[in-house]
Amino acid sequence: MRKWLSVVLGVALLAGLTGCSVRTNGITGISVDDAGHLTAVLAWCGRGPDVVIVYHDPVGPETNPAAGTTKDANAVDAEYRPPALGGKGASFRFDVPSDGWTVVPEPLIPAPGITYGVYGATHDNSSSTANVGFEAGDVAKLKPGLVLVQRYDEKKQDAVDVVMSLREFEREGQDPANCV
Repeated sequence: MRKWLSVVLGVALLAGLTGCSVRTNGITGISVDDAGHLTAVLAWCGRGPDVVIVYHDPVGPETNPAAGTTKDANAVDAEYRPPALGGKGASFRFDVPSDGWTVVPEPLIPAPGITYGVYGATHDNSSSTANVGFEAGDVAKLKPGLVLVQRYDEKKQDAVDVVMSLREFEREGQDPANCV
């Protein structure tokens, strides 16, 4: 289910070791608000993101240059743009962003059976928050005050879901020791 996410994490780790990667300065998670609406949650220890990207692995034909078909690495579903961010964290509803957040082309309504990825990024690629992957059904795992993230499990050689308190999420995302 999350195989592609572990591949992305593995590539990011390898690129980080070779110095060809954007610096990670925080984490991204998903949660629900008090009314049960899906939200993105970010915490960082340096510069805040200029944009939050939501993407998925496209379904379709594999890349075949001879046949003239290509498959993008990721299909961007939405870009959420924040107001001027102060502090070390932010959140917004996917379906109806407010408090200065805007979205292009339109708000995300997760479709069943698609795994989405979300991360915060800077326009100059100087840093980004760690990615979170989720499916529409993952919302049922969440309650207000809890955040879903992924961790790479060495034994499973795959990313696994971890649900933590919002306070723990913020502490981890804002800890300079976790920012590379």
